[in-house]
Amino acid sequence: MRYLLTFKIVIDVLRAYKVRTALAVTGVLLGTFAVILVTSLTASLEKKVREEIDKFGENTLTVVAGKVRRRASAQVIYQSTSLKPSDLRDIRDEVSGVKTAEAFTMRTALVTYSGTTISTSATGVTPDGFRLKNLVIENGGMFTDADNRNMARICVIGSEVKTKLFGNTDPVGKTILIYRVPFIVTGVLEPMGTDLTGASLDDVLVMPLNTHMKRITNVDYVDGIMVQMFRYEDEAQVIAGTQNVLRRNHKITEGKEDDFDIISPSDMMEMRTEVLNIVSFLGNITAAVSYLIGGLGIFSIMLLIVGQRRQEVGIRRAVGARRRDIMRQFLGESAFIGLSGGFLGGAFGFLVCYAVFATGKLPFAFSSSGGVAAFVSSLLIGVVAGAYPASLAAKVKPVDALKS
Repeated sequence: MRYLLTFKIVIDVLRAYKVRTALAVTGVLLGTFAVILVTSLTASLEKKVREEIDKFGENTLTVVAGKVRRRASAQVIYQSTSLKPSDLRDIRDEVSGVKTAEAFTMRTALVTYSGTTISTSATGVTPDGFRLKNLVIENGGMFTDADNRNMARICVIGSEVKTKLFGNTDPVGKTILIYRVPFIVTGVLEPMGTDLTGASLDDVLVMPLNTHMKRITNVDYVDGIMVQMFRYEDEAQVIAGTQNVLRRNHKITEGKEDDFDIISPSDMMEMRTEVLNIVSFLGNITAAVSYLIGGLGIFSIMLLIVGQRRQEVGIRRAVGARRRDIMRQFLGESAFIGLSGGFLGGAFGFLVCYAVFATGKLPFAFSSSGGVAAFVSSLLIGVVAGAYPASLAAKVKPVDALKS
């Protein structure tokens, strides 16, 4: 009963000071909104990164010929011709923790159909490499091991290539020219979106590896090797073993730089984690500043209220209210302001997150830990900011209050 009465008094008082209460609530609202938005956006981006990494194959690292140099805007691969099919065999046979490994080649190619010519990425893989890359046929079929051995002039095209060359026409069975070499389209890939750099994964053409090496590029080396591990935990062991095999095969002596690079899921996650950390850091600073402003708002308003309600406090004390009742009332008012800001900020943050995810085509991810932290912070801000004013109110003596 006593707590219910205190709650009723709290509501009546806050109604009497609507504008000041709204200002204090707004400060806490902004802090909660910032926490919800930052934590949920970070969780969504992390989920997006994991999805993008999975597009390159589960538990898969990539060995590329040459060295990858990081630059401010992108990554540049300095090409090398030292990665041979024999390296693929040795990685399969000698490196512990390797489930399977497949080579690939990749070049930009000019593709022509019915007078329309486009530039796209032409990739050569084996049928197993096709599956390892998580490529899925939407229409038609893929090539076989026999097609690879016989260097068949067939290919599978991405959805973007299909749209550019064929529009709404079914391309399966049609003949296209790749550098004037006729190829039959056997299938169309399911749309895959973009990779971690924002490049389209649908603007691609895939053919048998041997066909690409002999009929298109006429080379005896490969551009990269996809290495699938049994477990993600084997990553360090597989990287070390692969590096040892390739340095031996390429006769790289101690102290000399590798003529290849190994790109692991951890590397790709680390690149995006740097950005996520910056976003999270700036967002947390914004939330802290907003909470500070909200806390100062609650503190100043509660101090003002205490000064204006000295007679009310004196009368309540004179009719039997205890110090802890007065303390509870004023703490309740400040805590209610904090919780109100937390609730409104949480609702607003959820709606904004939903809009951002839908607009940016990001996976929906609401951080429960961020939500809990925001509400706890809101309550703490209210209690801490109201503690001193509440203690001042509790110390008011009835005689002094009634004289003022």
